[in-house]
Amino acid sequence: MARRHHGEGTIRQRPDGRWEARVHLDNGRRRSYFGKTAAEVSKALLNARKAREDGLLVPGARLTVGAYLGDWLAASKPQLRPRTYARYEQYVRLHVLPELGGVRLAKLQPEHLERLYAAKLDAGCSALTVRHLHAVLSVALKRAVRLGLVARNVAAIARPPAVPHRDVQTLTLAQVKALLQAARGERLEALFRLAVETGMRQGELLGLRWAYVHLDEGFL
Repeated sequence: MARRHHGEGTIRQRPDGRWEARVHLDNGRRRSYFGKTAAEVSKALLNARKAREDGLLVPGARLTVGAYLGDWLAASKPQLRPRTYARYEQYVRLHVLPELGGVRLAKLQPEHLERLYAAKLDAGCSALTVRHLHAVLSVALKRAVRLGLVARNVAAIARPPAVPHRDVQTLTLAQVKALLQAARGERLEALFRLAVETGMRQGELLGLRWAYVHLDEGFL
């Protein structure tokens, strides 16, 4: 016999002994969840109802990685800075969807991610870029676990590539003096002097505007 579960959805035991929970979707369709116990399918039903009430994707066996990541981006956009959202969207669109977009989320394994990382390295991406991709997937799949869409975050198991250590070559005091001497009177003298005296990064130096310079107060 089927029975109501908190007023929405039904749970019943099938003739083969398995338990089935059904939830009705907003589009008129319904989704079923199967398990060995009533408690198992009851939990799946509660997760599905909560996702529907929150306006999120209702978990299902056919939910793909691409569909989930699209929903994750849409749900995360209001909480992210525009540049952060743009970076996340770019990683998903350019790197994940072409390779894993059609994989069912419930079937996603750490091996899928490790093969993706290896393919990106072979295609010329740097190890640092691939690690950033791994970080994006980790954040996205952590939410999937919280919503009950998957049982585990496979990105927490997959191993991203190591970033090779690079020794940074710095100028000696004598070299700094020689650099400033050579730049004296040149158009970019102030840029070189600002670099060696403040330690600003190249992007910060090139992005500097007069509006950021406060000569009277002595800071920028």
